[in-house]
This record gives sequence, structure tokens and C-alpha cells, in this order.
Amino acid sequence: MIESAAGWGDLEGNLLLKIFKQLTREDLISATWFVCGWWRSVSSAILFWKDESTLELRTDVKRLSRSRNLDPSQRLKEALKCVMDCFPMSSSSHNCAPVRTMLFSRAMFLLDMHINLVAKKSPKLRKLILPKAYTVTVPGLCRAIRKWEELEELSIGPVRNLNAPSFFRVLGKTCRNLTILTLSSYCTDSSMYFRLDEINSLSLSRCVPQLRMLSMDKMPIFRRGVCIILQKCKNLEKLDLSKCGRMFYDYPSIYGPGLGKLYGKEISVEIKRDKGYQSMRWFIDTLDESYTPKRGVKCLWSVGEEAFFAHKPPGSPSIDCF
Repeated sequence: MIESAAGWGDLEGNLLLKIFKQLTREDLISATWFVCGWWRSVSSAILFWKDESTLELRTDVKRLSRSRNLDPSQRLKEALKCVMDCFPMSSSSHNCAPVRTMLFSRAMFLLDMHINLVAKKSPKLRKLILPKAYTVTVPGLCRAIRKWEELEELSIGPVRNLNAPSFFRVLGKTCRNLTILTLSSYCTDSSMYFRLDEINSLSLSRCVPQLRMLSMDKMPIFRRGVCIILQKCKNLEKLDLSKCGRMFYDYPSIYGPGLGKLYGKEISVEIKRDKGYQSMRWFIDTLDESYTPKRGVKCLWSVGEEAFFAHKPPGSPSIDCF
């Protein structure tokens, strides 16, 4: 009996990988992905896997769904499941390497079912970059976080209606190894997004005391909130504020409907712990000097004070009331 010749589907992995690397991303998605499971696995390694444990998901992932009659969110869910099932093989064994790092595109609009599917498929995740999260609900996000007990680094974009104290409690209870946290928001007086005020900073310092690096991007920040972070996060080594809006309260109490108003221009500053002192002092790069938390924060809010208060309305608070 004459044996049948081997087909394209039987090509050895390294050879197939070399061939596929000559193709464009468009060709990989439209021409190779739907041929067979083996080709799909090799295509996935080029399209989405930066290395054996790092998965980078872009907006074109939704094109991998075969079901054209589904709505966009269901198609994205089907495509994500397909990608998550195509783990690259570990070079040292025949077992699938677990996902350790996951990077989402800034243009991806995820829902609760998407983020929870991804969490279920990646229980060993250690680093998550999620630039846009305002289409995910807080309960859905918390359910996903509870599956990532080994998480060490988290970067998350604006979350609508974020109950920050509840979110920080879940982080602190589940992710005991979390040392790097980046939070993004919008410089607005809306309470729909996260802001670094007294309540949120107290919750963060109590629930996640092991933080070493904290970054705030486009965040409404209050003087008291920044001061609490510098005073009470005992393990913190660096606080990075990028394009943050300095805020002040409409009236002395922070509880109630007062949301605060933007003060002066946005600031970008890097604050590092000055280890040359026995007492707690922080080096502020824009001021080139070490300060105690209260003094340093007061100096940050004093920049541009004259121009701001030249046009302040009657009855506005002084700098010490911020």
C-alpha cells in the first residue's frame, strides 16, 4: 500500500514559524488562522504572544471569530477564548507555559464577560496592563481580580463609577504580592471616576500597604490625599504623578456633594523616598530638594498660587484649606 504524502498541515513547527513570519498581520488573520488548529497555534505565537508567557491583545482579535451572526461583544468573547486556548509550547517541556503578563490595547472595549473569561484562563497572571476599563463594571472587575492571586503589577485605566475602597479591599485581600500599581482617570470634577482624595488614599494605604511604586495618570489629586499616601504607605519608594490636576474643595468638609475644583495647571512630578534621612523625607524632582510629606505637598500646591488666587471668587478657601 502506498502511503499518502504529508500535507501542509504536517509541517514542523519551526519551519512553519519561519514561513509565517514572512506574512503580514492581515495575511495571518485572513489566510492562516482558520486552516487548522496547528496553523492557528503557530499564527497565534506571531500575532499575540510576545514571548512564552506574555500575551498582547489588540483590537483585531475580534476578527478571529467564525460566527458573523453574533453581536460584537459575543464575537470578541469567542475570539478571546480561541486565543487563550492557543498557548505557545514551552521550550523546556511539552506543557503549555502559563500566562504571566497580559497587555490589552488602548482601543479595546471589554465587558465583564471578557475580563472574567481572560481571568479564568490565566490564574497565574503576574502583570496586567488594561488601559481602558470604563466599559467594565466594578463587580465584574473585582471578580476577575479574585482569580489573580499572584498578581504583582497592575496598570488600569479609567473605571466608571469606581467604588475605590471596595476595589482596594479586594486587591489587598487577594493580591498579597502586588507592589506596583498604576491608576488612570480623567482630570475632571466628576465623581464617576477615581480621584486621589482623603477617603481613597486612606483606603489604599490600609488595604495595600505593601506597595513600592504608585503611579497616577491624569488623576484629580487633592493635597490631603497625596500627603496621606506619603505618610502612611510605609513601603512606598516612588510616587509618580503624570498630568494630574491639583484640586481644592469648595468647602472645608470632604463629605457630601462637593466635588472640588481644578487649581492651576496640571502637574507631572516624580517623588522618591530619600533614604539618606532616618525620618521620612521625600525628594521631589521638580523642586530639587527633600521635604517632609506635609511640607513637600504644600510646596507642590504653592506653585502658581499667585496667578490662581488673583482670580479666585469671593469666599474661596486659602491654600491651607485644600
